[in-house]
Amino acid sequence: FEPAGGSADGEAVRALLASLEEEAAALWPAGWPAAALHEGLERYVMGLLLPKVFATGADAVEDKVLSAQLDTLAFIGGAHVGIDESQAVGPDWEAA
Repeated sequence: FEPAGGSADGEAVRALLASLEEEAAALWPAGWPAAALHEGLERYVMGLLLPKVFATGADAVEDKVLSAQLDTLAFIGGAHVGIDESQAVGPDWEAA
């Protein structure tokens, strides 16, 4: 996949992937599909990039504040919102 007008970062990642692929190809067992090598290297690179691509930064702080606010409402049960307590049990209710 080669998007038109890629960014400089995108170009650098594709260059790194191509370089890794070239080096790894020498170690890749004969008869194994080259697509598997490419996919494995792509997963490796994305694993390295994941913290930067999905950076949490300020979101992490906002998530902690929201979590604390939700914790203050943990006392609310099914009866508070018109749900019979016998229905407000089980893993699905706990997850909600």
